[in-house]
Amino acid sequence: MKLKIVLIWLVMVFAGCATPLTIAGKSTKVTFNPEEVKGCRYIQTITTIGKFAIGGVSESRLSATNLAKNKAAELGGNILYVKSMTTSPSLATTLSADVYSTSQ
Repeated sequence: MKLKIVLIWLVMVFAGCATPLTIAGKSTKVTFNPEEVKGCRYIQTITTIGKFAIGGVSESRLSATNLAKNKAAELGGNILYVKSMTTSPSLATTLSADVYSTSQ
């Protein structure tokens, strides 16, 4: 019985979907090209962590990206220049990005 409870608990802990995008986050552009942010107003650097989910690495990366897009929008940005994205052995993804705004 204890084993069943532990297994159910583990499934609940690791199950899940990617972090959803907010309405504002949906309009935030993501780029890996520094040329695309030239002339844009720098806001700040952010770091997000997408946790492991049933979807594995791709779900973790999507969560980290969605968290970053949502945060960029909260800060008044609309373009996200991703500087690094790494996935740990525990399948958590850390994303570091600069937030920019195309409006001066």
